[in-house]
Amino acid sequence: MCPTALLPRDLEPPPRASLTPERERAIRQLLESIVQDSQEAEQRNRRPARWKRPSVQFRRVGLAAVTAVAFVAASLVVTHELLPNAGVAEAATPDLIGHETATGEPASDTLLDLAQRVGTIPETPEGDVAIRTERWSLVVTPDEPGDGAAEGPAEGAAATGADASPPGPAVTTAIIPTLRELTRHEDGTVSVRDVGGRPLFPDHTYERAWNDAGRPGPTGEVLRDETLTAGTWPDVYPGDLPADPAALRTALALPRPAASNDAAELLRAVHDLRLERLPGSALSAGVLQMLAADPDVMSLGTTVDRAGREALAIAADGDESGWPVREILLLDPDDGRPLAYEQVLMADVEVIDVGAPAVIEYTIFR
Repeated sequence: MCPTALLPRDLEPPPRASLTPERERAIRQLLESIVQDSQEAEQRNRRPARWKRPSVQFRRVGLAAVTAVAFVAASLVVTHELLPNAGVAEAATPDLIGHETATGEPASDTLLDLAQRVGTIPETPEGDVAIRTERWSLVVTPDEPGDGAAEGPAEGAAATGADASPPGPAVTTAIIPTLRELTRHEDGTVSVRDVGGRPLFPDHTYERAWNDAGRPGPTGEVLRDETLTAGTWPDVYPGDLPADPAALRTALALPRPAASNDAAELLRAVHDLRLERLPGSALSAGVLQMLAADPDVMSLGTTVDRAGREALAIAADGDESGWPVREILLLDPDDGRPLAYEQVLMADVEVIDVGAPAVIEYTIFR
């Protein structure tokens, strides 16, 4: 088993939880009702043919817990016995805000104008820098072609149905992000604290399933709290990145090579940079100029992020991961820094039970 490209590079799964036979039977009965509801809904509203990724067989969809980056809690596995018509309840994903599916237009002029204004902002004095994030991602675990061995639920699937037959696609029931505070101290040490966030649900059906499963997950739990000595935090990018747009793109592509010529991967690289740095005005202006130079970077207009802040949405479509996705950065209209990031599945994929368009990963920078 190996994770897809959607898994963050420092994903660390938690211990697997277990349930009593009585709880498993209760969950199974609940899942039967959920599946029946989903089948009836599917008959009322048939979806178009799904986009199919060749040569990869997927057995299940799980929401994996990540102590270092993102935690997503409970998955309830629906066995093949519960799928007489191959119908399953769709995985829980965050609500769309509206900009995710907007028709894009060239972003160059908008980004260059913002870069010019950002470049005039005075640099802030150096000192302790705290980077606060809220992150979540949908994770799937594929099987290699031809691997027919029966498996249990993926790591992070805290509640499962009965184990009478090989598991089918999983039904994710709760979205639980990780809240992280990463502090870079003047002496070079780095403090990191991760806490399980508040669960989110698409509707009451998912919340009912999560509650019935015993409310699994680390909501409010401190997942990590430590201070690392100088030089031991695994930075992706150096602290002295160039502000020149061309040189900056070359530097960002060193750990993510596709970013050198793929706009979607470039936006992902900017997201990775923001996870570990709070860029000053010169570097922020360089990032904006770099994005403006790529004709595949588009503007989706103004919007609000998941924290209710006004933002400029820029995006690029791609399929580097093997799926048709849209990478979206929501930028602060005043200082140009990313306020949020989203990865959106733009077309239905046959191998997972997520109805497109759907947000399959997000980050909020606080």
